[in-house]
Amino acid sequence: MKRTHFILAALFASSVLIHENAFAEVSFKSLLEEMTNREALAREDKYDFTLAQASSYDRASKSPAEDWFANGDGSGFIREEVNHGRKERVLMDVQGPGAIVRFWSTYLTWGFKNGTIRFYLDGSDKPAIEGKFLDIISGKLLADGILSARTGTFREDHKGKGYLLSGVNLYVPIPYENGCKVTYEGEDDPFYFAINYRAYEKGTPVKTFAMQELKDNAKLLADTQQDIVENKPYQGAVDGVMHNDITLAPNTSKTITITGEKAIRKFAMKLISEDYKQALRSTVIEMKFDGKKTVWTPVGDFFSTGYTLATEFNGRYHKVSFDGEMSSQWIMPFQRNAEITIHNFAEKPVTIKNLSVKHTQWDWNNDSLYFHANWHTYSKIPTHPHRDLNYITIDGKGKYVGDSLAIYNYVDGEPKQPWWGEGDEKIYIDGETFPSHFGTGTEDYYSYAWVGCATFAQPFLGQPIAQGNRGIGLTVNNRWRALDVMTFNKSLKLDMELWHWAGSGNVDYAPTTFWYGTAESKASLVNNPHQGVKTPVRFNERIEAEAFKIETKSNAESVVYSQPENRAWSNRSQLFISNFSKGDVVNASFYSGEEKTGTLTLVAQKLPAVGAVTLKLNDKPLVADFNAKGKGTLTIPVPNTTLKQGRNTISIQSINGGDMALDYLTIK
Repeated sequence: MKRTHFILAALFASSVLIHENAFAEVSFKSLLEEMTNREALAREDKYDFTLAQASSYDRASKSPAEDWFANGDGSGFIREEVNHGRKERVLMDVQGPGAIVRFWSTYLTWGFKNGTIRFYLDGSDKPAIEGKFLDIISGKLLADGILSARTGTFREDHKGKGYLLSGVNLYVPIPYENGCKVTYEGEDDPFYFAINYRAYEKGTPVKTFAMQELKDNAKLLADTQQDIVENKPYQGAVDGVMHNDITLAPNTSKTITITGEKAIRKFAMKLISEDYKQALRSTVIEMKFDGKKTVWTPVGDFFSTGYTLATEFNGRYHKVSFDGEMSSQWIMPFQRNAEITIHNFAEKPVTIKNLSVKHTQWDWNNDSLYFHANWHTYSKIPTHPHRDLNYITIDGKGKYVGDSLAIYNYVDGEPKQPWWGEGDEKIYIDGETFPSHFGTGTEDYYSYAWVGCATFAQPFLGQPIAQGNRGIGLTVNNRWRALDVMTFNKSLKLDMELWHWAGSGNVDYAPTTFWYGTAESKASLVNNPHQGVKTPVRFNERIEAEAFKIETKSNAESVVYSQPENRAWSNRSQLFISNFSKGDVVNASFYSGEEKTGTLTLVAQKLPAVGAVTLKLNDKPLVADFNAKGKGTLTIPVPNTTLKQGRNTISIQSINGGDMALDYLTIK
C-alpha cells in the first residue's frame, strides 16, 4: 500500500514537473504577458539575455578616430543575397535563441516603394513572416493596435508637395529557438531601421514564432494592447501616504518615511508656484531605499514633462494631466525603509498639492532590484564640434528601462534646418569597446523621425513638446522600454551624439535616466546636477498651434504642416486644417502653467486657399472673422484676454469653407 502511494506520488510529481516545464519557456505568449507586468522590471529575469541592436547606422563609423560622426544612416545593411531568385538586403542575421522585441523604421515617402520584408527563423529558407513592409511594421498583419503604430505624423513640403512623414514601430514579439534573419526586397528603397532583439543564453528554451500564434493568442494580444493603452493603476489593495498641501520656502525640504518590506506602486503630486516652469526644474525629488540614495531628479524631468506641461499624456510609467497632476507607476521595492524628500532649490516658495505615495507588501529576495532615476544637464554647450554626450554610466548589475531628454535649442535662421537631433545613440554593455547599439539619430532613438515637429504621446514613447525642433525653443522626448529593456551584468554606458546642423550656436541638454540595479550598482554622472537645477530655465513663450491637442472635429482633417526653409513660420510649422466646409468646427486644447491676462496675439501666415473662421477661447468669442487669405503674415491682437491655469480650449468654426492654417499665439 505504501509502495503504491509512493509510485502515485512520484507519478504526480513527475506530471507536475512535465506540466511546469511545458510552460517554462520563452514564447510569444510569455513575452506578451511580460510586457504588461510592471513587477518584472523590479526583479532579475528568469532567463538571462542581452539586448542587442541591428540598425542602418553608417558603417563608415569605425572608431572615435575614424569617421565617428558619419551621418549616412540609411545605407547600412549586412549584405545582399539572392533567395529563390529574389535580390534581398539582409538587415539582421543572428544565431542562437532570441526574440525580436522592437522594430523601428522610417523611409523617404517620396521615393518609397513599400517593398517586401521577410523574417526567416531557425535557419529555414521559407519565411515565417512575409508581407509588405508597412503592412507588417505599422499595419494590421501582426497587430491592429498600439503594438504596430505610427508616431509623430506630420506633412513636410517637398518640391511643392506635402509628404507624410513619421516613424513606424512594431512591438509584437517574435521569438526564435535557433536564429533569425530579416531581409528586405526593394533595392531602390532607402529606409532607416533599428531592430532590438534579445539574445538568450545558449540552451534557453524558446518556442519559435509562427503565424498561427496570432490566432491561438488573439484574446491575449487584444487584452495586452488594451491594458497598455488604458494604463490602469494597480488594482489590488494598497496602503498610502497622502498630503494635501506642503508649502516649501526657498532652500527647504520635506521628507516622508515608509517602513517595512514594501514596494511603492504609485507616486503622484501637483505643483503650484508663481514661476511654474522654474519650479518644475528647481523642485527636486530625492529617494533613498534602505539607506541608499537612488533618485535625485527635478520634478518635471522625473515625470518626463521637462519644465512645462504643454500637453497631457498617459505613458506606460508616467501620466501628466491638464489639471497639473503628475503621477508615476514605476515599481519601487525596498527591504526595510524608504525616504522620499522634496527639495525646493528655487528663489520662490512652491506648494506641493495632492502628494500621494501608494505602496503594498513586497516579497524581497535575491532577485529584487532597486529603482533609480538620475538627472544632469549640459548648460549652453556649443553646437559644434560634434561630440558624444554621456546620458549615464553605470557600474554593477541591473537593467535599463527608459529615459527622457529636455533640450532647449537657441538656434534659428541657419541656411539649413536648425536641427539638433542627427546624433546617434552609442550604448556599451558590460565593457564593450564598440557599442552594440549604434543608432541612426536621436529622434529615431525616440521612435519618431524627420525632425518631427508634431507632438505625440504613446504608451512607450512621446514628444509632449516640440517647440525647438525647427527653431528656438524647448523639446522633450521620452522613451520607456517594454520588452526592449537592456540588462547588464557589469556595466552600461549610454552616449548620445550632439550632432547639430548649425555651425555655431548653443543648446541646453538635460537627460533623465531610469534603471534598476542591485544594492552594489551605482551611477556616475559627468557634472554637478545641484547647480543645474538652480540655473534659470529658458522658454519660448509662443504657444505653437501645431502642438494643440485636437479634441473633436466634424468633417475636417487636421495635420501639422511643415516647410523646413520657411523661416516666416514659427518652428517652420503650422496647424493646417483641410476639407473645412462651411459651419465645420474643430475643437482643440492647450495648457498654460499660469493664469495670464493681457493682449493675446494670434499669428498665421496667409495662404491663397484659406477661408475665414470664427474663434472662441474657453467658450468665449475671441475673433469674429479671422481671414488669413492672401500673402504675408496675419497678426491679430485681442486685448484683455485671460488664459486659465491648466487646460484651455479653442474652437475654430469655418465661415465660408476653405482651408485653415494657424501658426501660434502669445499673451503679454
